[in-house]
Amino acid sequence: MSTRLILASSLGLVLFGCGPGGGTECTGNSTCAATEVCSDGNCVDALSPQYDITLSIDVADKEQNGDSWDGDGSAPDVGATLEPVSSGGISGAPVAEWDSQETFHASWEAQQGHFSQGSFEVTVTDDDSTFGFDNSETICTVALPADTASFLHAGGGQIDGTSCRVTLSLTPSGS
Repeated sequence: MSTRLILASSLGLVLFGCGPGGGTECTGNSTCAATEVCSDGNCVDALSPQYDITLSIDVADKEQNGDSWDGDGSAPDVGATLEPVSSGGISGAPVAEWDSQETFHASWEAQQGHFSQGSFEVTVTDDDSTFGFDNSETICTVALPADTASFLHAGGGQIDGTSCRVTLSLTPSGS
């Protein structure tokens, strides 16, 4: 009798598409619900896995007032931070940080980070240091869409800020 029950349970898992991870088996995010992502072959809540986060940023040639980003007329030293926010401001440790590159078109290899419930933003800075003093200024701050799970499900996207364009590519680690 117990053999039949085990066999019937196993057959039910196969027939209804449940994989060993407890979620529906998948081959990509498009095969999962809108609030899920495909991680290690199974659909999981989009806020569950660790992500490989690839970032690229295009910065305007000049500041909004027409000045060059750097005093010598060169490209800004673009750095970025992805962090959670709350209505009162920054509310947690950064998800990921990227070191500066002197360019108008910065791009970085994937870093790992984890998203939790809530809102997130990318702050792009011109990281200048003169005689040991930090003279960094914010180039722009862009907010990720309020529906973080759907943004993760879509694999990221492009967000325009006042003086920059931020493109995030988000892939569950290990996928």
